[in-house]
Amino acid sequence: MISAIHLIFGGLFLLSAGWQWNDPDPHVWGPFYGLAGLGAILAGFRKELRPIQWMCLGASLIFMLQATAGLIQNLTNSEGFDLSRMSTERPYVEVSREFGGAMIVGTWAVFALTVKRQQHANYSSSSGEMPNSSSQ
Repeated sequence: MISAIHLIFGGLFLLSAGWQWNDPDPHVWGPFYGLAGLGAILAGFRKELRPIQWMCLGASLIFMLQATAGLIQNLTNSEGFDLSRMSTERPYVEVSREFGGAMIVGTWAVFALTVKRQQHANYSSSSGEMPNSSSQ
């Protein structure tokens, strides 16, 4: 089940990386989503590279901090919160989307890091036997 979750996120992150071709800054967001996709797919095949998960978490936090002002501007906009109408007069729409994408990647990274730790904790607190791979 957990592997399927990682694979689903991996596929969605890779799709997101592909959609960045028309983004104002594809050189930033394409590799970000690509790295998250690679990390999630590797985790789905139980070939986890924890440095990728930590890099995704760190980058997500940085991007969310950078986008916080734009998100607040969108939340306090007199016309209401908007994610649909991007324009040069409304840059906070794109920034709010970037915040959301970074939050999703960061949430996956925390999930990946936590699930792995919990599996190790369950193993060390059990009878000392390795868990059956078919039950994971």
